Amino acid sequence: MILQEGEYGVAKIEKSYRLVRGHKEGRVQLCDQKAALSGELDTFIEESEALEVVANLGMKPSVGSVFGVKTERYYRQIDVPDWGMVYFFRSCPKEERAIFVKNLSIIGKRFKKLGIYPTKPFDTIVRPDLKSKYAGMYRHVRKDDKSDTIFFFPEDLRKDAKYLAAHELSHGTWFTCMEKEDRVSWIKLYTQHNDPTRYGGNRLTSIREGISECGSIGAYRKQAEPDEKDILKETIRYISRVQKVREHELEDLLASGEDLDLKKIWPSEPVWLHKHTPWVTDYSGESAAELFAEAISYWITEKKVPKLVEAQILKTVKVVKAKNGGGKSSDLSE
Repeated sequence: MILQEGEYGVAKIEKSYRLVRGHKEGRVQLCDQKAALSGELDTFIEESEALEVVANLGMKPSVGSVFGVKTERYYRQIDVPDWGMVYFFRSCPKEERAIFVKNLSIIGKRFKKLGIYPTKPFDTIVRPDLKSKYAGMYRHVRKDDKSDTIFFFPEDLRKDAKYLAAHELSHGTWFTCMEKEDRVSWIKLYTQHNDPTRYGGNRLTSIREGISECGSIGAYRKQAEPDEKDILKETIRYISRVQKVREHELEDLLASGEDLDLKKIWPSEPVWLHKHTPWVTDYSGESAAELFAEAISYWITEKKVPKLVEAQILKTVKVVKAKNGGGKSSDLSE
């Protein structure tokens, strides 16, 4: 298969599948994330027996995956002051991109001024809108010789750009700047709002009977109260872990019309649910690491946080700054 100039495709090169773009004289150019991060974007390969094009994606490939390769086109890279190199794998208006880049620089500068900028190198990749409930992600790699990666994929790069940048960069602080005792102090703060709740007996029986009446777990879930959905979720986890029966298998049994006695696989002991009153935002209730990221991102963008949380932030900033020898102030002004 031969790619015409400007056509994208997936090629098998030395046993690996890579995203490539057709070029002149029968050559192809590497253009995937791996190429961007390893400096191979200017690498051209002659079509030969060592290179096999296995899929032609056309001039404008849809976002997705083919042969395990992300079909996200490389557009440009920008070296952002106080942040670092940012690789764009999405097309966006110039104004939107400029605002986003400016806010990355502002947040990076604030982190450096405070002395909490990640000590390990990281790459930043801007991906297409993935229609996800998340807008970013920090990927930490334990190996010192490999960079971490920050991914951004919001619908609009301008929306809450400072907050989003600060949240993801905070994860870099958590993983690369803080010692175990620093993280433990946040874990202790997080657990102060934990309130595990025990459910058993009548509540579990009521849910089991409700599923039988509705005929499926999905049908029951649609009409269930929020707390009942949480109990059901934990019950399904119990059945999957202890009885080795997955939810889709339960659904198949219920749909088959066979006589199914749920009592035989239903938990006989109470289930416990994690209940947490968030310190900052609902998402800060996910974990101690997310509490830290939400707290820092709110505080550094000058949003209000509880006094106890702010005290913990100031303590952490002071300790991290002293350990890493960076930063000169806790003042957030530019």
